[in-house]
Amino acid sequence: MREDGQCPKTGECIVYDDYYIRNQNPLVRTFEISPDVKIVMQTYDAEQTGVVMNNQEISLDQFKDIYSSNSRLGLRDVPYIVEISNQQIVKITEQYIP
Repeated sequence: MREDGQCPKTGECIVYDDYYIRNQNPLVRTFEISPDVKIVMQTYDAEQTGVVMNNQEISLDQFKDIYSSNSRLGLRDVPYIVEISNQQIVKITEQYIP
């Protein structure tokens, strides 16, 4: 955080929620999504049920809906692990952040 200028030059550097996510490579890349993509969520139904469901598979249409509607706004900003094979996205996994 200090290297990214997110802390005072001197003194304590406070990491809220015990994690700090940084992207040291701002390069934007574009890949096709495999028709067989596997999408695994950790908190997809948490707002409705109050329960974190680990490893809940959803469809690509459900994943697209996260970004095209206002029904699941919180899921737009969580980090995702994207796995690529043969220049195609083959798996997307939500990285759970408590």
